[in-house]
Amino acid sequence: MKFEVKNELIAPAINILQKIKLKGLKSIHRSRLKDLLMTHLDRVGKEEKELKEQYAKKDENGEPILNETEDGQKFYDIENREDLGKALDEFFNEKVVIDGGDSQVFLKSVKASLETSDVEWSGQESDYFVQVYDGFIEDKNENESDDV
Repeated sequence: MKFEVKNELIAPAINILQKIKLKGLKSIHRSRLKDLLMTHLDRVGKEEKELKEQYAKKDENGEPILNETEDGQKFYDIENREDLGKALDEFFNEKVVIDGGDSQVFLKSVKASLETSDVEWSGQESDYFVQVYDGFIEDKNENESDDV
């Protein structure tokens, strides 16, 4: 089994996992997946910043120019917003894949926990739940070995 999720859905996936009430080993398995996703989310944040810096206008020292809104939020002065938009779309649609090694046990456990969850999802959360659940993909070899 493996778990796939688009970069843009890592944070919602973490939120979905955190809302499920679990205890014991099932909670530990969920934490393992959540911790891996948190690591990927951190990487995605850094890489998004790198992309924005690459498309930002540069000052005389070659550093990206940062502007600030009235409320103190900083943002890059982007040279070509259309090109950045295309790059970010492609980047956020890339998938993180978790598989192999000891992940098989906790992935199966988390999928089973999602199947038996009593949480009532609504609105956008229900869409995220479906996308997270659909991210659990059984390997073809697994099904064949189960039939033996």
